Amino acid sequence: GLDLSPLDLPVSPGVRRAARETSRALEALERHGLELVALRPPPGAARAWRHLGLPRAARRLGLDGLHAFTSGFPVLGPGWRTCTVHEVPWRHGEAENADARHRLWVRVGSRRAARLVTPSAAVARDVADEAPHAATRVRVVPWGVDAGFF
Repeated sequence: GLDLSPLDLPVSPGVRRAARETSRALEALERHGLELVALRPPPGAARAWRHLGLPRAARRLGLDGLHAFTSGFPVLGPGWRTCTVHEVPWRHGEAENADARHRLWVRVGSRRAARLVTPSAAVARDVADEAPHAATRVRVVPWGVDAGFF
């Protein structure tokens, strides 16, 4: 299951671009036997859809797992989870996206996720420092940002 809710929710253009481009790359893998099912919230769905409606849809469709393009993903429900961590700003003295919710997903969400995807090696190191238990499950998948980001 591919959680495409960032394409419909008020998120940054960067997250929207990451979801769009990564979903295209994953769709290319279908020729190797991977079947992707794009999941989107129904129009007007509450933000809680990701935590309640998404696992219900995964169960109903018999999916093996879920990939979330945002750090938040449903903890409940069947199968594996892939969590995306875009940044760990509090490790660098930044306040934006450094609230308790973001810290929770890196520290606690990483315990449920089978894989954690980061856009750069620098963010991967930050995740490994913040959540050492998840260090072996972090994968770097750059998504078209300029070289300065790295």
